[in-house]
Amino acid sequence: MSKKAIIALVVLSAAVLVAMAVLHREQSKLGSKVVELDWQLALARAEQASDAIELQVGVIQFLRRGYSVTLDSVTYDQNGVRLVGRVGNPQVQTVSSLTINFAVRRPMWTMRDKYIKDQNPFGLYPDPLGKAQVSVRDLLPGSETPFRVVVPNVKQSNEGYQVEVRFSGERYSYLR
Repeated sequence: MSKKAIIALVVLSAAVLVAMAVLHREQSKLGSKVVELDWQLALARAEQASDAIELQVGVIQFLRRGYSVTLDSVTYDQNGVRLVGRVGNPQVQTVSSLTINFAVRRPMWTMRDKYIKDQNPFGLYPDPLGKAQVSVRDLLPGSETPFRVVVPNVKQSNEGYQVEVRFSGERYSYLR
């Protein structure tokens, strides 16, 4: 082989190695972006599929079916967190025998590292720190009904909490 051919081969090999290193770096960046997008999509889907409220006083928070929850006070004591508020009915149906179930969880966004590690969407739903329920009896159309409940085992946290709200035992009827 001539000296020019050897130099050309060395230069070509160096160029190929540099190109491979650049492509590997770009692939790593894209991989981390895909993981982040996957996390954001899983978080959005989980939040969209749940009827969760935040512990914010004086804010009307809407559930998926249009019902609303407004917290008038949130206080922490040795028994847990005390929620005092109102549930609103925007529908034209009367809701009777209504029980509201509360489940307090860590916020979903705090589950990011765990989700990225195992890519398990069910990991976004940690076990509740506390659960409670309260019967509010009848919820008339276009009105609000007060509630008061203590959710045990919940201590004040800098991260805040997400409170899943579910109805149970309810019956719906139209006014005649």
